[in-house]
Amino acid sequence: DTAPYAQFVATGSAYVDYALHHPARFQLMFRGEKLHLDTPRLREAADRTFGQLIETLSKLPVSARDGGTALTLAEQAGLAWAIVHGVASLTLDNPGFGECFGGADRVPAGLVKILGAASGAFGAEAPPA
Repeated sequence: DTAPYAQFVATGSAYVDYALHHPARFQLMFRGEKLHLDTPRLREAADRTFGQLIETLSKLPVSARDGGTALTLAEQAGLAWAIVHGVASLTLDNPGFGECFGGADRVPAGLVKILGAASGAFGAEAPPA
């Protein structure tokens, strides 16, 4: 079943897509001096969003090659977030970053390849291309 992996990739792609289409909002969300996680409404939204990522990751099939060394779900979520946030931020902040993928318009396809390459760290195998 490739549906859980497709959902995982779609979640990451949506994150990057949002960043690229709403750069000011995306960057504002991560400005430490503007971020007030002690506000209940913001804390609830952050927890709900992180929970969705945890749920998505929990549905990925466990890889036979992880040898019992897979990261915890929270660690997997941190890694996934770091990957997609890094791709989004680098694409916004460094015009040359898109060249890693053959041009900025190819970043979404490049993200899919990156997530596939990293899937072993999530305790899952990417489905065959």
